Amino acid sequence: MPEEVEILRAQVVLLQQEVAALKRQRWSNLGLVAVGTVLFCAAAATSQTPVRDVVCRSLKVVGSDGREVAGISSNRNGGVIAVRGQDGKARVMVGVDHDAGFVDWLGADGKPRATLFVGEDGNAELDLLNPEGKKLTTLEGTEEGGTVDVRGADGNRRVLLGVDNAGGVINIRGNDDQSRVVAGVGFENAGEIDLRGSDGKARVILRSDQGTGTIQSFDGTARLRGKVP
Repeated sequence: MPEEVEILRAQVVLLQQEVAALKRQRWSNLGLVAVGTVLFCAAAATSQTPVRDVVCRSLKVVGSDGREVAGISSNRNGGVIAVRGQDGKARVMVGVDHDAGFVDWLGADGKPRATLFVGEDGNAELDLLNPEGKKLTTLEGTEEGGTVDVRGADGNRRVLLGVDNAGGVINIRGNDDQSRVVAGVGFENAGEIDLRGSDGKARVILRSDQGTGTIQSFDGTARLRGKVP
């Protein structure tokens, strides 16, 4: 009888040990699940972090030497973007002037070489400049159509290409900015070339009339002196 009691006691102790081991394993598994849940939530929160706006008065971008190579700022007209060279001088400027946008391209001396903008009349214009800032070529869009002005080093116009109510026009000028040759579309949709004197008045007009061409000559008072045929 005492032996059977001892055996039962031993079996009870063994069962208690097994139950304790099962409890420890259960809590360990729950702990792993809890840690995994926390890590998953943290990763999800990181990947879903909303993008925040950056609010500032100006923003500068610097190169490896610490010099500014680009910047965003503002003035009384609006925003300005400047792209600079390694010397710190601006090469491209984008901004607002007179309630319209513009883009300036500058040389190594910091002076504009080309500018694209919208004028007060609402027309877009592209100017190509020399180092002194004088216009060399101007491209402009108007209600009538496009125009191109080619100028000399003195700033005076030498060639004008454009349109009028009849069609296209080419105007070749002298150093005094006076017209010397004008070619375009004239009366009854016919082609016409005007050769002009130093005073800008027509001396010879070549016209393709209906059926045949004509040549007219004029004096300084614009009086007709001859016609062929």
